[in-house]
Amino acid sequence: MTKDDEKISKIVGKWLRQERFIRFIDGDTHNVAVTNLGYVYLEDALENIDTWVVYWGLHLTQDEIRYVRENVAKIFDYLYRKHPDHKKDQGAE
Repeated sequence: MTKDDEKISKIVGKWLRQERFIRFIDGDTHNVAVTNLGYVYLEDALENIDTWVVYWGLHLTQDEIRYVRENVAKIFDYLYRKHPDHKKDQGAE
């Protein structure tokens, strides 16, 4: 296992326990009105990491959050190699 795989494994393990993520539709994390909140899956949150405001950093350290932002492609690669059923595990069809 590479150093990247070890780091990603720890991050993904935290995420898979979390299952779903909360998206703030208008981008304002202080607006917790039900109409502004939506559940999204990990893959969707990562695909839109630069445009959506999603609370995916729960349980992650600042170093892990920085790593995710800098290595999204590596994380996708890891997910499809090591957890090909991750969407099914999250309840997606």
